[in-house]
Parts: sequence; structure tokens; C-alpha cells
Amino acid sequence: MEFKVDQLQLDLGDTPIENIFLNDYMPQADGDFVKVYLTGIQMALNGGEGDHKSIADRLNILESDVQRAWDYWESEGIIEKIYEGESYGIRFLRLKELYTREVYTPQKTKSDFAKRLEDREVADMFTRCEYYMRRQIPYQQKLDIASWREVYNMPTEMILEAFRYGTEEKNKRSIPYIEGIVRNWADENVRTKEDLEKNFREHDASYYRYRHLLELMGLSRKPYIREESELIDRYLTVMDFELLEEAARRTGGIANPNWRYFESILIAWKAKEIKTPADLPKDQKPKAVRRGAQKPMQHSATAKYSGDDLEKMAERKWKQFQHKRGKK
Repeated sequence: MEFKVDQLQLDLGDTPIENIFLNDYMPQADGDFVKVYLTGIQMALNGGEGDHKSIADRLNILESDVQRAWDYWESEGIIEKIYEGESYGIRFLRLKELYTREVYTPQKTKSDFAKRLEDREVADMFTRCEYYMRRQIPYQQKLDIASWREVYNMPTEMILEAFRYGTEEKNKRSIPYIEGIVRNWADENVRTKEDLEKNFREHDASYYRYRHLLELMGLSRKPYIREESELIDRYLTVMDFELLEEAARRTGGIANPNWRYFESILIAWKAKEIKTPADLPKDQKPKAVRRGAQKPMQHSATAKYSGDDLEKMAERKWKQFQHKRGKK
């Protein structure tokens, strides 16, 4: 004797959606983004099986639209991306908990993070971090970043340097990756710009040279460009680094310092085979010969008169001309 229950052929279950999402987040969001969120949370509540492509196929949209949707909801701070190498999964945050934490926390028990957000230095740090990431940073990740100052005993300026180095030089716009940089620096006791300069000289000399030259030009905030860094390495095969430093200092001395001016100096020096600072005299331009006052030609009618005599003659003739003109 055997007892069985037929397996459901249709999904007749329920997917609970928090009213905070329906009231506060859904109205202003793109319709496809809402579909992606609802489909994703349904999949999460039913075992979590699936991927971005399966969502795209189900909703008849592009996979890139699914990824744009997750970027949007991450910027709204209601989901988190869980990275596994280059791919990522999605964690749906409890909106009631976020809402309670942000709205109903009494002033006297306000979290340290909320207090830190009121600090202008921290607020400026998040603005710069979002520039480097090229997107808004979700609330939960801001919470993590703000804690790095205490967890790793890392100054704000060094956290920003980690964001710049990770995103602009390594082209990795991932918060866990940036945290890895901060963690490594903390392990090596790198906590000042001087420590970092020494660390780069030892572990990433090419990047150090590039940043050092930009600082001499007065362009320390200029974004990292790999092609420029590689150009410096190529010039080092034909001229000393001290020569590149001199070119950078000359660039910093003009009204509008720029990379093109710096490169034009190097091109000119290379053409003149200037390879060391000792060769710089080759770059001197010949001095122009100053011409004195032109002397009167010999044997001319005025050669026997001095300059004062000529001036008096000219004045006398001018008066005669004016006198004749007055009679007419």
C-alpha cells in the first residue's frame, strides 16, 4: 500500500513583499527594475536557484538590463552584491530593519556610524569614494567603509588613496577589493603618505614614478592613465629619471600645467639626444644679437650733421611748413 501526493504543476505559493518597498521605492523606479527586484526576491525565497540570464529570459529583457537593475537597487541601498570573483549574487536587505535603524533610532542611542556621517570629513570622504567608484555607495557599504578607520587604524586620506589606487590604477571598482588594499597596508604598517611612497618604491615602482611626476607638475589629483605611466617607463630607457623630474618641474611652472606640455619637453630633449641633466646645455637657444641705433650712411647728405643738428633742422622745416600753410 502506498500513499502519494501529486506534485504541484503550478506555483501557487505567495511571495511576501514589504510595504516599505511598495510605498517608498517602487513608485519612482523603472518598471523593468521593479520586475527584476520582485523576480529576484521570489527566487531567493524559493531556494535561491537561478542567475541573471534566467531572470532576463523570464522577463524577456536583456541580461545587461538585469545588471543595471541591480546597480540601481544597490544605489538605493536595499540590496547588496555578493562577489565571487568577477560574478556576484544578491542579498536582499530587510527594509523594516533599515527603516527602523535610520528613522526610529533615538538621538541618545544613535549609532556611532550615524554620528560619523555628521562629520564633514567623513561626508567628503564618501563623496570622493563615490566618484572613484562611478556610482552611489549603498548605506551598508558606507557603514563598512566608515569602520575601516577604527578596524584598521587607517586615516581618511589613506582610505581615499586606496580607492584611487584600486579603481584608477588597478581598474577594480569593488568595495571588498578596496578593503583588501587597506588591510594589506595595515598589515605592513603603511598609514601615512610617506609610508605609502616607500611602499610603492618597493612594490610598484612604475606607479610611484608616475604619481611623483604628477605631483611635481601640480597635477596630484589627475586620474591615473595607464598609457601615460607606460610612456614614462619607455622614456626611462633613453634618459635618466632626474631628467623627467626636471621636465615635470618646468611643466609645473607654467600657468596651466598639463601632460601634453610635459610630453612635448621630453620629445624635444629626445630629438636633441639629451639623456642626463648634464646634457641640458644642449637645450639652450642662441642669444639674439641686439642691433644698435642705425648709423647714417657714409657720403650721404646728412653724414656731416650730428643727431641734435638733424633734429633742429627738422623742427625748423616743420615751422616753415606751418607758416606757409597759414598764409594760404
